Amino acid sequence: MWLLHLLPDSFLIYVINGICIAGAVATILGFFLGWVPFVDRWKLPLQLLGIALLVAGVYFKGGYSTEMEWRARVAEVEKKVAVAEAKAKQANTKVKKKSLLR
Repeated sequence: MWLLHLLPDSFLIYVINGICIAGAVATILGFFLGWVPFVDRWKLPLQLLGIALLVAGVYFKGGYSTEMEWRARVAEVEKKVAVAEAKAKQANTKVKKKSLLR
């Protein structure tokens, strides 16, 4: 999974959305356009492939959403840590000044 961090986020979302759309189109073709000769011949494999792609796309979309949520939380905590470090640095200088005055 660490290899996915090397890919740009915009590319990942295009791939995930493409899988979802391909799955939806294949499912619709398989279930509702059975009267078309080409689709009628490949109806069952098209339905199975469409459902599999749709499920995989939704699964990947959920994983991507969770990853982005965690990244946002990490960025928020990093900001809080930076503020806390700045406050600690100020407190340390105050302590050093007081200890030097004694």
